[in-house]
Amino acid sequence: MSARVALVNASAGRSDTVSQWPHYGLVLLATVLRDQGFTVRVFDQAFLQEEAGDLVARVAAWEPQAIGVSLYTTHATRGLAVARSLHGAVPAAPLLAGGPHASLYADQVSATGLFAAVVRGEAEGRIAEITTRVLAGEAPGLVDAPPTEGLAIPAADYALADAHDQMTWMPIQLSRGCPFNCSFCEVKSIASRKIRYRDVDACLDEIEVNLARHPRVHTLRVVDDCPTLDRPRFKEFLRRYVTRRISARVSIDNMRADSVDEELLDLLQQCRIPHVCIAAESGNPAVFRHVDKGEKLEDIVAAARLVRSRKLPLYMCFVIGLPGSSFDAEMDSLRFAKSLEPDLIYWNMFLPHRGTRAREWFADHGTIFEEADRFSVPAYDLTLSLPATETAEFSREERIRAYLTCVLETVSFVMTPRALVRAFVLARRYRLWRSFLVMVANLPRKVAIYARIMLGRTFERARRRAA
Repeated sequence: MSARVALVNASAGRSDTVSQWPHYGLVLLATVLRDQGFTVRVFDQAFLQEEAGDLVARVAAWEPQAIGVSLYTTHATRGLAVARSLHGAVPAAPLLAGGPHASLYADQVSATGLFAAVVRGEAEGRIAEITTRVLAGEAPGLVDAPPTEGLAIPAADYALADAHDQMTWMPIQLSRGCPFNCSFCEVKSIASRKIRYRDVDACLDEIEVNLARHPRVHTLRVVDDCPTLDRPRFKEFLRRYVTRRISARVSIDNMRADSVDEELLDLLQQCRIPHVCIAAESGNPAVFRHVDKGEKLEDIVAAARLVRSRKLPLYMCFVIGLPGSSFDAEMDSLRFAKSLEPDLIYWNMFLPHRGTRAREWFADHGTIFEEADRFSVPAYDLTLSLPATETAEFSREERIRAYLTCVLETVSFVMTPRALVRAFVLARRYRLWRSFLVMVANLPRKVAIYARIMLGRTFERARRRAA
């Protein structure tokens, strides 16, 4: 009988972080292990939407002989707590750790003494070997895994995940890695700056197979680190997607502004993309230059206007508190954002994760507080984490005020009664009455936008069922 390996992901513990699909990275590892003769199952708490105790009981009932745990810095404490509970519930099963937090903070994860192996990097190429060694009683400790070549990235088999038949979105990577060097981004320290492409037809075959097995899925989510780097290749993927008449719509996490053109938008519309999301990061020229995106603010403006001219919903991403920023600089971002009239904005509070040049900047020019267990965006009820950095010129208090000013004035939160009450409380606490009144004035437009988003999802579900 083949060895049984459970791969586990702990949830972040917030209602806005529930997932509509099983953990993609763990499904890829499960596929590799299955192909190497292991019996594998993925247990994703964020997807299963259950309490930690229920997750641990579910895993223990499956009686695994080894357990791999994926860790994220935003909820590292919760992930480690789940790992401890699993160790207590299945003491005979050695634990392995991986994921972004294990890659960037391997020393801290290893120091817990919980794990026989802590894997840094992309584990597909070494997971079978490491698991075999751990099952044989070895404790390899810190293990480095090199970047996986594109053609070696497996076709995900979501049937290996618990409750996989309930998934409604499906992620896929067409490529991995990003050649750019944005100062705040840790991707280069996890997935490397080397772009690695998968075979387009193999990806399309994978999509069709998984959609046939999962009739509830209505949206394909492209989660590449830089999906449109090779624009002709990505357009060819979209053309073949349309030609094959694949029923699920296509969604993309983020696109670089300098990759947006008329032809790309036309193809995306044919794939019924729900929105186009452009990462701006900052609207202040000096802060934007410091990010080192390899773009100009004029590129952001041109792309946003082109998206709006096509009547496509426009989403944008900004980061509050980047190196060299100030309260006034963040107000530049707010004015810049408003001028482009996006339908939705993600305002992220900067997190100084290891592996970023921005963290190094704060080590030299400011203060870094504990970055673990902090979220870059507020919860549905507008609960937010304290900033993890400050400078003499831009204190934590002022960072919160800048953040709330941007979030309130653009109504960048889900407008539940609880969130609206908290918006009032925060406006009173931080003396942001003007921003609160701007929020109130913008509520009707935002309600209409969110209604359109929900109607779009309902339509896609119905369309998929009909197909």
